Amino acid sequence: MNNEWPRNMLQLLSVAAFITFILFGGIAFTTAIILLLIYGNIYWQILCISYLIFFYIDFETPSKGGRGVGCEWVRNWRVWKHVVDYFPVDLVKTADFPADRNYLIAATPHGILCFGALINGMTNYSKWRRLFPQIRSKVLTLSINMLFPIFREAILSWGLSDSSAENINTLLSQSNDPIDPSNRDGFTSNAAIVMFGGAREAFLSAPNTYKVFLNSRKGFIRMAIQNGASLVPAVAFGETNVYDTTQSKTDSFVRKIQEIIKKYTTLAPVAFNGRGIFQQSFGLIPRRRPITLVVGAPIHINRNPESKDVSETEINDMHATFRKKLIELFETHKSKYIENHEKIHLEIA
Repeated sequence: MNNEWPRNMLQLLSVAAFITFILFGGIAFTTAIILLLIYGNIYWQILCISYLIFFYIDFETPSKGGRGVGCEWVRNWRVWKHVVDYFPVDLVKTADFPADRNYLIAATPHGILCFGALINGMTNYSKWRRLFPQIRSKVLTLSINMLFPIFREAILSWGLSDSSAENINTLLSQSNDPIDPSNRDGFTSNAAIVMFGGAREAFLSAPNTYKVFLNSRKGFIRMAIQNGASLVPAVAFGETNVYDTTQSKTDSFVRKIQEIIKKYTTLAPVAFNGRGIFQQSFGLIPRRRPITLVVGAPIHINRNPESKDVSETEINDMHATFRKKLIELFETHKSKYIENHEKIHLEIA
C-alpha cells in the first residue's frame, strides 16, 4: 500500500493539473495577456503584441486541419502516462482499418469532458499508435476553444483541431498518398474523432446511463458521404461515470437558461461534481473510474469525391445504417464494461 500511494498521488495531481488547464486555461491566459499589455513592462508588451500578430496571421490553422499530429515532444510528456493510468483510459479496436482512406470516428457519449476520445487521441501514451500505426488521430473540439490565445497553441500541440464543417471536410478530403507532402509526418490518413451528440449531450450525462443525441444529427453523415470517408461508430464505456451531475428538466427555467448559454457560446453549462485532492466527496477532479473507447468496424463509403451533391435519401440511409451499427456495438461490448448490463441500453433521442 505504501508503494502505491506515491504513484496514485502523482496520477491524481497530474489529472488535477490537466482538468484545471482545460477548465480555466483559456480565461487565465487571455486575462494574463490583457494585464501584461496594460501593466507589463515594454518587453512583455512587445512579446504579447508579437504573439497576437502571429495569432492573427495563423488564425485559420485550426479550421484547416490543425498542426498534423501536433508536437511530438508535448505528446510524449510523462504527465500523460499518469493521466492515462489514473482512470485508467483504454482503447479497443474491433476491426482492421486500411490506411488508404480517411475516417470519421463518430463517438458517444459526450459526458462532461469527453475523456475517452480526448485522452486516447492526444497522447502517445494511449494505445492509438499501436492499434492505428499509419492513421493520424485528430480529436475535434469546439471552435470557441480556438479563440483563446496560448490555450489554443497548447491544444493544437496535442493534435486537436476545430470541429467546424470546414475543418472536417479538410481532414476527410486529404490525400492518402504516402509521398504526398502533407503526409511527411509518417501518417497517410486522418481519423477525425467527433462527439456527434455535441456539448448538448452533456445535459444528459449521469452515472450508469448512455443517453445520446443522434436522431437529428446528420451533418457528420453528410460530410462522410461527401468526402467518401469511412464512417466509424465508437462508444466510450464509463465516460458518464466519472462525474455526478445535477439534471434539470427539459422544460424547466434552468434548462432554458442553459440552452440560451449554449446557443451563444456552444458551451454546455452543466453542474457537475467529482472529487478533490484530499477528499472524494466533491470537487472538479473526475473520479477514478475506467473509461474504454471501443472503436467499431468502419462503414466504408465508396463514392466519387468530386461529386459533392448528396441526396437526402443517401443521408437517411447511411444514418439508419450508422444507428444500427452503433447499437450493435454497444450491445455486443457492454457486458465487458457495465455492471448490471442487462438493464442498461443505449437511449437514443
